[in-house]
Amino acid sequence: MARIFSIQFRYENIEHTVMVSMRATPFFNEYAVIMLDETISDLLPNNKIISTSKESFIFSDSTQENAPLLMQAILQAIIHHVHAINA
Repeated sequence: MARIFSIQFRYENIEHTVMVSMRATPFFNEYAVIMLDETISDLLPNNKIISTSKESFIFSDSTQENAPLLMQAILQAIIHHVHAINA
């Protein structure tokens, strides 16, 4: 089942709102961050996030060259949303 939701996160003292689509598979949930500003999008490895459990969220293909604070802000916003709807 696919879902779409919005998240808000703060990066470099600017509040951002983006859409996230979620697709469930038998082995993991895949999240795609959509409608990102191009300047922010260029800092990410891609727009795909993989979750194998409620506590494990990672950007696919991430490296140290990507913006870790940006990735962490997005991941925390998604985790917060997931925990809020599952509470």
